[in-house]
Amino acid sequence: MMITQIRYSPSETPEATQMVNGKTAPAESAGGFHAGRLPLTDDELAEFHCDVEASLKYDGLSRLGETMALLFGERSAEKAMFSLLGINPAAIRGYEPDEFLLDDGHYDWRAVLNEAGPEEVFDTLECTQPWWDAAAYAGQGIAPRTSDCKNQQDREASIRTLLVDKADHMMTLGAFVVGKHYNFIWQAVKARAAIDFGIGRLSLEDLGLLSALSLQIVRNAVSTGALIVDADQTASPEDALAWLQRRRGFIPSRWLNPEDDQYPQGSEPEDTEKVFVPQTASGDRFMPVDVMRLTRDRSASSITVGAKGDEKKVEDFYEALRLLKEMPIARWRRPNTARNWGLVCARGPWISVDKAEIDRQIATKKEKIRI
Repeated sequence: MMITQIRYSPSETPEATQMVNGKTAPAESAGGFHAGRLPLTDDELAEFHCDVEASLKYDGLSRLGETMALLFGERSAEKAMFSLLGINPAAIRGYEPDEFLLDDGHYDWRAVLNEAGPEEVFDTLECTQPWWDAAAYAGQGIAPRTSDCKNQQDREASIRTLLVDKADHMMTLGAFVVGKHYNFIWQAVKARAAIDFGIGRLSLEDLGLLSALSLQIVRNAVSTGALIVDADQTASPEDALAWLQRRRGFIPSRWLNPEDDQYPQGSEPEDTEKVFVPQTASGDRFMPVDVMRLTRDRSASSITVGAKGDEKKVEDFYEALRLLKEMPIARWRRPNTARNWGLVCARGPWISVDKAEIDRQIATKKEKIRI
């Protein structure tokens, strides 16, 4: 008997699940996130990863085995599945050696998946890591973390080889295993890569994904001339970026900033010598060298934070940072290209920087104060 349940994702979109052999499994069309909502925070990325993993565990592996059984026969499917899972069916922890033995002397791979569960014999989290990497890049422009990723060139190479070059295959072959309802992640990967690397053009749907706006709002932007598109309703990477940078929901690609450690929103760096600071849509960070202003008599420094009409001036950088953290939207003043002190606001995730660098900049500023 199949019992359909409903649980809700962070986007408040209901997700249908079903009870299979007493376990909760995602329905074929279910997904914790949808095409208008990319996972951004550390918690959302983790939940998204678990959703994909569940699709693989409760549906994908069985689909793969059934396809092999259909094309190559039961015995070939048995060998292939146990080889793929890397297990000895007679030596699964917690089960008798003959627990899954059939009358004909072969082992029942279906029973192993249904009863023992793939999590007992197979690292499904590692297997579905590409979807986490894709979601992190799609939403925030975070490069996959690899052991040899040490500089900007390595970051770009990891994005191209691990994500962009595989996107089309993941939308077909990957979708066969975990379901095509996660393809919007790979579509967003291609959309961001179009901007980052000048690969092709962006559709209105692409822009909706990256901006977290509905397709109707994107179409309205085209109608008013705010978004420039060609006759085929696609935008160049340059025009797309110019429009996206004015959208609150768009996060500039973080891999482009060599000083961004790329921790997802809501996570904390393990290094206690790191400090999170906000950044603008253009990637300008809240740093002492840019925000500390000497008073007219050069007897002290001040930092201005807060919304227009509710601004506060403080002398201590870390106190200013504390005030920014308490604001719904962090706002502060810094000089623009004309050296006028204008008000800017935070966009996207806060990024971690070396505390030593912050302290060095503070000391440099204080050296200019007249005693």
